[in-house]
Amino acid sequence: MKLKNFGAENAPLELATATISVNGKNDVVIPALREGGRVLNQMSTQDELIFKGIDSANLLDVVFNFTDSKPFFDAGFKLTDILGTPIPNSLPEGSPRVLVYLDDAVTFWQWGKREVYPSVIRDFETMNEALIAIGTTDYFSRQLDNIQAVGLAASVSGNSVLSSVWRFATENKVSMNTAKLYLKTSNVTVRVSRVISMDLPIEAELKQERTYEEASVLYQALVKAARSTKVAGSRYFISAINGIMGFTFDEILRALECISHDEAKSMQVKSCNDKEVCFSCIMSEHLWKLRKQETTVLTNKVAA
Repeated sequence: MKLKNFGAENAPLELATATISVNGKNDVVIPALREGGRVLNQMSTQDELIFKGIDSANLLDVVFNFTDSKPFFDAGFKLTDILGTPIPNSLPEGSPRVLVYLDDAVTFWQWGKREVYPSVIRDFETMNEALIAIGTTDYFSRQLDNIQAVGLAASVSGNSVLSSVWRFATENKVSMNTAKLYLKTSNVTVRVSRVISMDLPIEAELKQERTYEEASVLYQALVKAARSTKVAGSRYFISAINGIMGFTFDEILRALECISHDEAKSMQVKSCNDKEVCFSCIMSEHLWKLRKQETTVLTNKVAA
């Protein structure tokens, strides 16, 4: 994209232009964004840094869709250039054609990553027809979900922590965040899959504090204790377990075996406003009872 002044010297109007290719013929136009559509400044700072480092040669082929701006101006819609500068209804004679970009989930974030934008100019009699086309296309557009994104990152990077998170989430049908809690990992985010698109190494601090086998045993123990896979898949209860200090892994498993039917029922019906705190109290009570029993048994053995 290039900036060009379409105003006077004392009243400059800089608008972004772009070269599009339609049926093999290149043309310079002013891509216009519609009022109420996507805007580039909604991208986070971290995303901006990642996008700047992406090699456009790795992008799959796409088509950018445009339509004439007249129906939008006629309907009183405000249009801006791709950088957010308002576009007036009329520009000096000889100016490039103003075309409304039909923003879709696939092509939108590729602005600035191409020298020439392969394009199609669509004919719509009304603005409403164009908006319906955008909405229909978006309805059938779908990003990778968190688990799929981590799976992609794991495949490309070969990182064992990412592989564990993806495997645990898919095998147990839990969310990525819940899988992270069972495995006690850090820094596993969807952004990892974006970073690897630049062929960068995974951060060294990406660690896993609980083995896959331990996480699986803990998950099954929580399923049994709660009488529910749904409860075991909730982040509240595994978060509460991860917050327990001063007790061994085996003691936690034994405490889960002590959870009564009524306690399990209360976990299922979510009778507590703060589920994590309530479950922590239940676990704490059983853990201290078990510790007291062990101490009593040990004391009796010494006395004997």
